[in-house]
Amino acid sequence: MKMSRMFMAAGLVLFLSLSIMCTKQEEKAEEKVMGGVSTQEMAPVNVDRAGHDPIADGKGLFTEVGLGTNGKSCASCHKDGTDLVGKAAQYPRVVEMLQREASIQDVVNLCIVQAMGGEELDVEGEKMKSLTVFLESL
Repeated sequence: MKMSRMFMAAGLVLFLSLSIMCTKQEEKAEEKVMGGVSTQEMAPVNVDRAGHDPIADGKGLFTEVGLGTNGKSCASCHKDGTDLVGKAAQYPRVVEMLQREASIQDVVNLCIVQAMGGEELDVEGEKMKSLTVFLESL
């Protein structure tokens, strides 16, 4: 009788251990999103009063060729944006091409004008705000 209780107790301990391990693996799997970036590393999603997600809007603009006139988008040079991870936090700083201290908005406009052949965005406009929020989320 003692032996069967020991086996039952051992079985229960094994079951609980496996259950905890599975739960932790599921949590790790759920953390992985957007090419391996964990949800803990991502910026929080901010939905504005109109129900728009500025990060999603900015990502859409990042791939939109309509910001320029030559068929290019931000993603034409920066692919999925991985080369820009953490870059937005480095501004304001001196940018040689502008020969002055520049904001992230100044650099976005520089790319739109010079690389994409477009018109500068209003730095206070919704498109610029969405692009900036997207870049800051990288």
